Amino acid sequence: RAVLDICRRLAGLPLAPELAAARLRTLTPTALFEKLERALDVLTTGARDLPERQRTLRGTIDWSHSLLTEAEQELFRRLSVFAGGWPHDAIDPVCGDGEADTTDAFESLVEKGLVHVTEGDGRFGMFETIREYADEKLEESGEREAVRHRHARHFGAVAAAVDACIRTPAQVEAFRRGDAESANIDAALEHSFEAGQRGETEAVRNGLEICGDLWMYWHVRGLHVRARDWSRRFLGLPAAGAFPHSIARALASDSVAVLTLGDVAGCLEDVERAEELVDAEVVPVGAVLGISAGVAHLTAGELEQARERLVAAVRRGRSLDLPWELGIALGFQGVAESALGNADRATALYDGALAIQHAIGDHQGLGLTLSGQAALEAAAGRLERALTLYGEAFDAYHAVGDRPEEARILDARAWTSLADGSVAAARDDFVESLRAYEEVGSVRGIGLALLGLAATEAAEGHPERAVCIAAAADAFSEQEGVANDYALNTSAPRYLEPARSGLAPDRLGSLEAEGRSWSVREAVHFALAREPTASMAS
Repeated sequence: RAVLDICRRLAGLPLAPELAAARLRTLTPTALFEKLERALDVLTTGARDLPERQRTLRGTIDWSHSLLTEAEQELFRRLSVFAGGWPHDAIDPVCGDGEADTTDAFESLVEKGLVHVTEGDGRFGMFETIREYADEKLEESGEREAVRHRHARHFGAVAAAVDACIRTPAQVEAFRRGDAESANIDAALEHSFEAGQRGETEAVRNGLEICGDLWMYWHVRGLHVRARDWSRRFLGLPAAGAFPHSIARALASDSVAVLTLGDVAGCLEDVERAEELVDAEVVPVGAVLGISAGVAHLTAGELEQARERLVAAVRRGRSLDLPWELGIALGFQGVAESALGNADRATALYDGALAIQHAIGDHQGLGLTLSGQAALEAAAGRLERALTLYGEAFDAYHAVGDRPEEARILDARAWTSLADGSVAAARDDFVESLRAYEEVGSVRGIGLALLGLAATEAAEGHPERAVCIAAAADAFSEQEGVANDYALNTSAPRYLEPARSGLAPDRLGSLEAEGRSWSVREAVHFALAREPTASMAS
């Protein structure tokens, strides 16, 4: 494994594998790989019959660099500021000086192998060791701060473009662009924060705005810890107070993040603070704040408050001509009305949301609305239609790659299958939901999926396994983790209470204690084992 890692680390670099092999006289492959974080200094032993310039990796790159023209050297070092590659249209804004054309210099760097084209997506990059060398040259030149400033501003604009396109038929492409530039955007945030700590106010505003722009991208990608941490870092800078609107947008991003991580109170605090800074009735962020507060109340089971906030969000979406926000607000108001027992009102709201979401190509919104319709159908006993709608909702979320929402839909569809008597189908969906929550690292989500698996065990006549798994599920579902839980699920007691009541009190207590003692790995392993085991408090 270490040899493979070394080869990947040195991929594309002539001579580097030979220099690495020479080091194996004194280092194990694992030790060498660990040292390759400083590859330019480690790979310094070459064959004696090679020219001096080829005896060390640094010497080889030094020699190649010396053959570049001044313009090529300048562009070469400036390109090191990019993280995770870059598209061609980012070169001039970040690396150019507004005077000279970089086209010829860039083509030369590609021809000389110092820059490579990424297969399949037309992006460009540098092999890591070459990038490290270029970064050293950038530091020596005294240009690093200026280039990093331009990089941060450019990718602030990219974040804004991603946000804008999420609200259009180009939504899927917007998420792909966010994925492609994720490392660059993180680098822009890092530089903006460092500059903000030095009191550079424009850098603070840039960071706050990036956080505000990326709230939906981060939400769909399950990056709520990242959203929370970056937003709060910028909100804590003294210079942030100069930009109340930017603060409100970063607070909106934080509110969505902490709510999805299970902190309802923190979400509502963010919304209240943001609405003290801006007039929520006249600025676009007001609609997002209203939706966030409405979903927080919905999650807490405070249905009247949820409806009130969502009605206000709908009003703002209409008055400010924000079709994307309006569709989302209508969808969530439908969820609230459905939970309040107003099926006809919920149906009308869902129809209104669907009309907007189909018109603007909003896959994310369609997933929400279709799943709401599915829940209505399930509540009315039309289980086959509900299962079909859940499938359509899953496809909508899948189009944008929203794994947390896919996990939610799989969980909801599983409960519907269970109610329909299709225990095997329910188990399959609960397992897939569990896998999705594992992918996004959500202990809370794993707990929700385990609760469903506990119900399937009860339905299959395994009350002891059901009790153990349910106890573990209760413990995990209280922990932090990405989970879009918009309304309380009341199905579990229907299956688990009979399982509990059929056990003697002492046996029930020991089984629940065992379940609560499990690690996540132990609980998942036990739940996925199809045959009862001897490990249940025996």
